[in-house]
Amino acid sequence: MLMFFFFEFTWQDFIDELPFYAEPKNDSEILINLQYAYLARKDRKAQAALWQKSIVIAKKFIQKERKEKGFFLDDSDLEDKAIEAVEYIMRRYARREDNFCWSVRKNYVSAIYNGVRHALYYQSKSEQLYTRLKKLGGRKNDGLHIWENYG
Repeated sequence: MLMFFFFEFTWQDFIDELPFYAEPKNDSEILINLQYAYLARKDRKAQAALWQKSIVIAKKFIQKERKEKGFFLDDSDLEDKAIEAVEYIMRRYARREDNFCWSVRKNYVSAIYNGVRHALYYQSKSEQLYTRLKKLGGRKNDGLHIWENYG
């Protein structure tokens, strides 16, 4: 006979498991402490500080990526992409109704890097279709099942 044990995960359980550093040594630990203040104490100042510090780090990642890959991105687009990268992370806090199922546990800077990669390289399905249509350059058939193939 199989036995199942059900454990109801409560808000206090979530808070107890959140990481916190008494003496933060790097940016990631500082950001994790800000995350703790934001989630555990609902501190809006900590949320604003988390947002601002994350934007600064995201801009550094974008500038590094831009330098390595050699693509053009003006300053206003860089700002937009940095905001988009941080929104990718911050949106995850409010995605679920229970609001305590997600947090960064180990490396916040790595989470920002993933947000930057998402902001720079992710394309929705409609954007992918548009890109493929632009590459067609007026040709009718490239094997895609799109409206141009039926004309």
